[in-house]
Amino acid sequence: MWATRRPPAPGLTADAKKAVLQSLGNQKINKLTVNQVANVVSNEQLGVKPGRAGAAELDKGKAAEANAVMNADTNLGDKRSKLAGTAPSDESHAPAAQTAHDREVVEQAYFDRQVYGTDTAGGREYIGNSSSAIDSRPIGSGRQTTYESIGPFDAPSGKGTILIYNNPE
Repeated sequence: MWATRRPPAPGLTADAKKAVLQSLGNQKINKLTVNQVANVVSNEQLGVKPGRAGAAELDKGKAAEANAVMNADTNLGDKRSKLAGTAPSDESHAPAAQTAHDREVVEQAYFDRQVYGTDTAGGREYIGNSSSAIDSRPIGSGRQTTYESIGPFDAPSGKGTILIYNNPE
């Protein structure tokens, strides 16, 4: 029987899983570490609360943003911040509780990416926030279409919809 079926792998306890994920913070994607990606996500979503869409949807949006930032770091390197227009990565300006939670979301996104090949941004590198779902935005001399709109959430800026944009051609 064991020749065709392997016994299930033992599961990790919640504490062990948390320890594994936390150990990923200093892993480099290209120029950025996982912690720096978490800083970008925290700064992009500064003060945003789940609102009508709910906490799970906000985490989904933050994971998609994290994947887009990792894609931009991989493909654009030092030009990421300028070309993709993301928030600063040096430190989080968000409250400590938001920063800690965002780190967990980004660590999980990085883990899923490395272990399962999951990229919830589908290779896209550009993110944004808007007061509502939009179809496209101007970029250079053309338009950049929206791949996914996630939200709406409660945001102090009024821009409570997370947008993942298709890469320009």
